[in-house]
Amino acid sequence: MFINFYHIPCLLQDSTGSYNECCWCACGGNVIMCEHCDRVFCNECITLNFGAGELERIMSTEEWICYCCNNEVMKPKIESFRKA
Repeated sequence: MFINFYHIPCLLQDSTGSYNECCWCACGGNVIMCEHCDRVFCNECITLNFGAGELERIMSTEEWICYCCNNEVMKPKIESFRKA
């Protein structure tokens, strides 16, 4: 199944509906899957956008909830963009 997401023509989903590529960069590799939805995010994008500490925090949790399902981590970034 293919979807049009963030102007990326196609992100592949497996037979269970889970994405195979990062929802930010559309690349595969080392991805982390959300426990509440079918989205995945790659280690590189998480580190680039939030730093190595955020990736370490995610890796140490048993159940990770992505930035789409829980936008608390995104709020400071969203506010800084609104002020710019």
